[in-house]
Order: sequence, then C-alpha cells, then structure tokens
Amino acid sequence: MHFSGRRSYKRGATPFRLKYLLGYALLLLCLTYPYKDDFYFNNGTGGADWKIGKPEVSLWNSNNPRSLPKLRAFALELINRDRQLNELSPLVEDPLLSQSAQRHAEDMKNRNYYSHITPESKTPTDRLAAIGGQGGETRKYHAPIWQRRNWFNS
Repeated sequence: MHFSGRRSYKRGATPFRLKYLLGYALLLLCLTYPYKDDFYFNNGTGGADWKIGKPEVSLWNSNNPRSLPKLRAFALELINRDRQLNELSPLVEDPLLSQSAQRHAEDMKNRNYYSHITPESKTPTDRLAAIGGQGGETRKYHAPIWQRRNWFNS
C-alpha cells in the first residue's frame, strides 16, 4: 500500500476546508452587514456651515471601473448635490474648461509634476486662453479662507 501524504476526494465531494472557508465568509458577512455604512469614505467637514450629503463611494463599490466621462459626471453630480443641500444653484460643465483641465492633468502626468502652475509658469488662465477660452481662476488658490469659501459658493 502506497501513501502519498495527500488526501484524495471522491469526484463531486466538497473538500472539508472549502466548507469552513464558506462558513467563515458567511459569518464575516453577517457580522459586518450592520456596519456597512461605516465602510464609506469620509467626505470631510466642508467648513463650519457647509452641509455634505451621504458618501456615495464605499469599500464595496470603489473598485468599479468608470470611464472618464462617467467620472466627470459623477463628480459634478456630487458637487451639485452638496450645493443643493446648501441652497446654491447647480454648476454646469464647461467643455472648454474641462478640455484645458484634462490637458493639464495629462501634462502633469507625462512630465511628473503636480501644481496649478506649469514649470514654464503658465497659470490656469493662460492654459484656458491657449485653447480659445477666457477667464479662469487667476490666483484664487492662494486667497484667504473666506474668499475661497465665497469662490466655492459662487
């Protein structure tokens, strides 16, 4: 008689370990389900008087891949939800501003830097003007906190 040290299972039989693994997974699910809302990512405080809606991204759905247009729409949806909670008018996407921001994001990635100002000292206003837009967020990044709140609320 030859003994190889391995257990062999009959065809169609469930291994003993698999039963325990499924049992532990079910137990973990039962124990964590009542706390499912605790797994949402924190939206932050948003300032003293700012109301923030319920988080939409959790550990359970943060891994879902989204296309760039869907991510943009989702971000705008969350911003407008919070603006509505704070009795402000909704924002709409500006395609030219989005194009300028996307180009800047790609430039930062390709040249490995992270800043509102490019290494050549181009500002958001400069980048927007380069593709035919006007206006921009000139120097509002460095404004005092009360001015930034007013800017966000505008």
